Amino acid sequence: MAERPRLNYNISKSPRGRELYQQNNKQRYGTVVDQFIRKDGRGANQKIIKVIWDGKQSPSDHQQMRLCFVNELDALTDKFLL
Repeated sequence: MAERPRLNYNISKSPRGRELYQQNNKQRYGTVVDQFIRKDGRGANQKIIKVIWDGKQSPSDHQQMRLCFVNELDALTDKFLL
């Protein structure tokens, strides 16, 4: 799995802040560990996917709409940038 492309803004004026921003906003790839349904505050069902990102040891939960398959990433990026 990979994160879908998104806009990220850097409002830092310091060179160190810009450097940290670039390090923390790289494309992430990971492995799906689990998936489940969770209710949000209004009672609607949300599809949640538990992902272990490359270089990390513990999984994190993400909504399904924020993730895509790696083989779809190039097409989504091209579409996103148009």
